[in-house]
Amino acid sequence: MSRQSHAVVTPPSAEPVSVPEVQTHLRIDSDADEDLVSALAVAAREWCEAATNRQFCTATLCSKLSGFPSEGAITLPRAPASAVTSITYLDSAGASQTLTPSAYVLAADLAPAEVSLAPGASWPATADRPDAVTVTYTAGYGGPAAVPQPLRAAILLKCQALYDRDPKEAEMLEQAARSLLGPYRVHYF
Repeated sequence: MSRQSHAVVTPPSAEPVSVPEVQTHLRIDSDADEDLVSALAVAAREWCEAATNRQFCTATLCSKLSGFPSEGAITLPRAPASAVTSITYLDSAGASQTLTPSAYVLAADLAPAEVSLAPGASWPATADRPDAVTVTYTAGYGGPAAVPQPLRAAILLKCQALYDRDPKEAEMLEQAARSLLGPYRVHYF
């Protein structure tokens, strides 16, 4: 089994919850805390995305693997995936190669999405390195309006938990956010 990591290549162009929405939710009347509120919105979104293994607003991501799977498919760590941009790999000689798109198929309807071999294709041999294979793909629901309302509500609750100075209140808010996120969690087997 190969090891896998992921990173954001191109972040979303907008946050699912805007700074004014967070300010209204937190009952902040002035723009004095705008930078803090913006940072809270990003931190809350990232926490919610990590809790669900989902990408909320569309972004370009990359997943690095130590090699192609000996059997089966490559599982993409963030749902919903919509397209594979490229699959590059270091061949057994250490030279960078790009796998032809006709060699693989994206099962985007699955959560988590999987990239499997096309009929008649085989995974090539790779160098023995932790970053031997890079899958670059897009994932997310689209723009902010396309993100499901329970996910947006969870972001607001997490912002409030981060902003709140009462630890017990913050814990209750975070639990409420987790409850909203639960049905959206993608499980890896």
